[in-house]
Amino acid sequence: YFLEKKLVEPNIKEIQTNRKKDIKIAVVFVSFAKSFSETGALQRANSILNLLKSGANFATVAKDSSDDDQTGTNGGELPYITGGMLLREIEQAAFSLKVGQLYPTPVKTKVGYFVITLLKDEPRYFVYPKHILLSNNPNDSLSVIRKADSLLAVLRKNPTRFEAMAKEFSDDKQSSEKGGYLGNGYSRSTGMKDSKVKLVAEVENALFSLKPGNNFEKVVSEYGVHI
Repeated sequence: YFLEKKLVEPNIKEIQTNRKKDIKIAVVFVSFAKSFSETGALQRANSILNLLKSGANFATVAKDSSDDDQTGTNGGELPYITGGMLLREIEQAAFSLKVGQLYPTPVKTKVGYFVITLLKDEPRYFVYPKHILLSNNPNDSLSVIRKADSLLAVLRKNPTRFEAMAKEFSDDKQSSEKGGYLGNGYSRSTGMKDSKVKLVAEVENALFSLKPGNNFEKVVSEYGVHI
């Protein structure tokens, strides 16, 4: 009972509060292994933090200094996250920040230190998307664009035709059978409610720029042209 009341409940409430938001952070990771010692890692992390506090560009420093190649290549930027997704030390630091702030000290984890900044802080909500996908044609990409434009012109005059047109024209057969419906709700941090699948960035960004209703966007991704 004591553990439940003093340890478990407060942590659950913290995660529930954090899950009301989707945030985007950037990090510079300083590995214990690559620094040869914990002390060496802390010294490196502090020097990086001081450099950033003096006005250095975070993305540039992350590319030059991060020991995590994946996030480092991306300027330290992580995908959107919500409560309960990261190591608790990192999550607590990230959710305490305001947009543009640096966490004042390197954050220690079992693998190394993280220098953290908050890039975006958004309310967490789900969108319920439909799309029509016209697959890439490497031999005639212009015809795919033209077809998408012609479908868009029809939809803007008669939005109620979307589901029928998705069934007829979409190359995404799994969603076309459902009138283009992609699944049971989508959030930027956790993806689809049922499958947890994440959409490509171009489609995700378009979805969260639209308002509910009969609004249409043409988006080009690695898979083709989406409406």
